[in-house]
Amino acid sequence: MVDALSQLWLNLSSSGVYRSWPEAGWNPIYGLTDKAGFYDNTPLFDLLSGLFSTQKIKKRIIVSANDANSGSYVNMKLHEYDNDHEKIISSVVGSASVPFFFPPRNMSKFG
Repeated sequence: MVDALSQLWLNLSSSGVYRSWPEAGWNPIYGLTDKAGFYDNTPLFDLLSGLFSTQKIKKRIIVSANDANSGSYVNMKLHEYDNDHEKIISSVVGSASVPFFFPPRNMSKFG
C-alpha cells in the first residue's frame, strides 16, 4: 500500500487532478463566468474512481468541507457510507475543492 501511494504521488501531475473547462476555448475566465469554478476537477474524480472502484473502506475515515449553502462545517464519515463509491469519492473531491477555483460538489443527491 505504501509503495502504491508513493508511486501515485510521484507520478501525479496537475492534469491528473484538474483541467481548464473543455468548452472554454481561449476564454481564461470562462469557469468564473459560466461555471461554478475556475477549473474543472473531473480528472480528480476520475482518478479516485479508478483507485477506489472496488475497494471497501474498513477504517474510520472522516473528511470535512463547508456547506456552500449554509456555510456550516460538515464532517463526512466515509466509513458510514456503506461503500457507496460515488458518495465517498464526491465527499473527498468536495473536501479538496477550494472555493472559486473548483466547483462545489452537490451532496444533496445522496440524501
